[in-house]
Order: sequence, then C-alpha cells, then structure tokens
Amino acid sequence: MNKNISISLFSDNVILSIKAFSVFVICILLLLFSACDSDKIADVDMDEPSESNVTMVFKAGTNSLFMENTSIYVFTNTDKFVEKKLNVNVTDNKLSTYMPVGTWNLALLTCDESLAGKIILPPYAGASSCPMWKTGFTDHTEEFLSQAPAELRYDSLLNTVITENMQTRKQATLNRNVAKIQVILKKYTGFDEIDLGKNDFAFVDLLEVPTTLNWRGEYYPNKTNPDNSGNKPIREYFNFKSKLVGGVEELVADTIDYIIPAHRGSDAFATHHIDTTTHKLKLQISMPLKGTSYFGKTRTPIEISYVPKINRIIQLTVTFRGEPDTYLDVKVGVKDWEDPIKQEVEFE
Repeated sequence: MNKNISISLFSDNVILSIKAFSVFVICILLLLFSACDSDKIADVDMDEPSESNVTMVFKAGTNSLFMENTSIYVFTNTDKFVEKKLNVNVTDNKLSTYMPVGTWNLALLTCDESLAGKIILPPYAGASSCPMWKTGFTDHTEEFLSQAPAELRYDSLLNTVITENMQTRKQATLNRNVAKIQVILKKYTGFDEIDLGKNDFAFVDLLEVPTTLNWRGEYYPNKTNPDNSGNKPIREYFNFKSKLVGGVEELVADTIDYIIPAHRGSDAFATHHIDTTTHKLKLQISMPLKGTSYFGKTRTPIEISYVPKINRIIQLTVTFRGEPDTYLDVKVGVKDWEDPIKQEVEFE
C-alpha cells in the first residue's frame, strides 16, 4: 500500500501579472490518497514511517529555469533542520519527491540561475536562524564584493501538516529576497575627457553592503548589525554611450544597478514596515580628474537615507561637477521593483 501526497500548484482562471512586488503565487494543494501496487507490496516495511509523494506543477508563463532551480528544505515544526530534498524528479513541468507524513516547516528557494554550491545548509537540527546565503567576493584577493542574483526568491511554509485522508491547501509566494540600488548620473561636467564605454576612474562604490541571510530570509545575525562588506565595496563602472540630448550629441552614462540581499521582515508585505533593518548603505562616486579618481571635496562616503527592502528599488540621481566649484548632489527615491514583461501564469 503506497500512501502518496500530491502537491499541485495551481490557480483557477486567475491571471497573474508579475510586476510590482514581482511574485510567483503558488497555490499548494496537499492531497493524501492511497493506491495499491501489487508489484511492490512485498517491498513495503510496515514498521517504517509512511512516505508521501510531493509533486509541484509549474504551468504556462513560468520561466523553466525557476522550476529547474527550485529546492525544498525541510525543518521540523520545532525549527530544527532535517534535510534538503534530494532525488527530486523533473519531468516536463513537474517536480516530485518523497516526504514522511508529519508536520513540517518547508523553505522554498528558486532562482533563474543555478544555486548549486551557493546555499549554506544548516547543521543537522540547526535552527532557521542559521546562515542561508552569503555574498562572496569577485576573486581570491577579496578586494571587491560580488552582487547577489537578481532573482533569488524565497518563501517558507510553516506548520505544513501532511496527514492521511485530509486535504490541506497552502499558498507560497516566492518573492525576491533582494533589493536593487540604481545610480543615475544625470549630469556631469568639469572632468577629464570622457571616452565611449568604460573609463578607468569613472565608477561607483557601494559600501557596507549586507552579505548574509538566514533561513527566514532575514539579515544575519540580526537586522540591526548584519554581516556586511565594510569598506570592501561592490564596484561598478559607468558605461558611456553617445546619445542626442536636446539635438546635441553627448556621452551619457547607463544606469548602474546593484543587487544586494535585503531583510525580509515579518511585515515585509504590509503597507507600513516596522520590522526593517536600521543598517544603512554608503556610496562613493568617482570621476576622472587630472588622471586619477576624484570623489568631490571629500572622500568620505555618502550615507544613503533609505534602507534596502525586498522587491524595492532605491534610486540615486547624481549631479557631479569637478572643477571649478566642485559640486556633488545625490537625490534619493524609492519605488517598487516592477518586471518589464507581464506574463499570464496558470498553475493547475
């Protein structure tokens, strides 16, 4: 007698535009049923815990990479780590694996790139307060911090009861657990001649960047004083392109995007947020002047007034003048992170 649980991800005639909070809404149907297989009855040890088949179904509109890179991590309902589900079968648009009957806390992770070797597993029986993700450096010199994946998505399903002859319906919303910081060089003047493309001394450093998330999607070890990169920045260079501005051809810099881990508070999806980090990022902007980097009147980093939040963009608009009369102005705004492509998604 094989006891199976089918978890179907579906939605009835619902069109989901993936924008604003950019979520994947997943309705999870847990349906326990029994089925006989005469060829396998002799192999079943009735003294062993029942195992149940867990199936996740992804339908039209979902990027296939999210399905391929989805992982399930199992904790007890007393918050002790058990395992990452291995031997997950991928068939067409389905993921399936086996779990014992019981009450579990499940953590779901996905991304549009492989997370193999990048996720930190807790020790056996470790709590969800253990590190899950830590952003590394660009190379072995550890001079510059890397960026986080833009589509690192997470959700948890607490107290998921898997039991016989009972149907349980759950909803998982896999939101990005990252924030985007954009730097827009609106106007610049009074510097060395700028060339097309990237220039040696035209860059932006983002400093004191939080690096580590725990298995609740929160900053590690805490939201007040998270592990961060300190004075080792994420460095990105302005890329200048020729554009017509008011009928005049000018070299205009592309917007610089930074992707960093963001704290997932208990009220992350409420209108007003209280469970947020108090840790603030810092910024340095360099332009070439007299053959070297010029940061303005002082090299002291600028503190960004807004803190990073999941699925949000902090937008920094910069006006920078070198010589004469040095002037540096940074205006800060915040907006929701919207996807450029709207999709219809059905789960059944």
